[in-house]
Amino acid sequence: MKNSKLHLIIGSVVCIATMVLFLAFWNKLPDVVPLQITADGSAGNSFPKPLLVFGLPIVFTAFNLFRGVPLCREENPATSKFYIVPAVAIVAAIASLLLGLNLQ
Repeated sequence: MKNSKLHLIIGSVVCIATMVLFLAFWNKLPDVVPLQITADGSAGNSFPKPLLVFGLPIVFTAFNLFRGVPLCREENPATSKFYIVPAVAIVAAIASLLLGLNLQ
């Protein structure tokens, strides 16, 4: 149980840390960051920069807590289960940055 809480905290810190990654590229990101490329190569769905930089990490952290708290109640949950959402948060952050920086 004690290790489960530690894994939940570490995973949540990783989710929040993606905000630091976004902030490092704040000046290079466009005001509206595309999140999807359509078949013709144009930007599809997009988010305003502040919503992406601050909102995405908060959403992933909330989802991590929502998913992780029940795991903490389980008897000996697999450690990897605590890091699925943080891994997706990192991939989403990197993908968003790549799209935002390449389509300026």
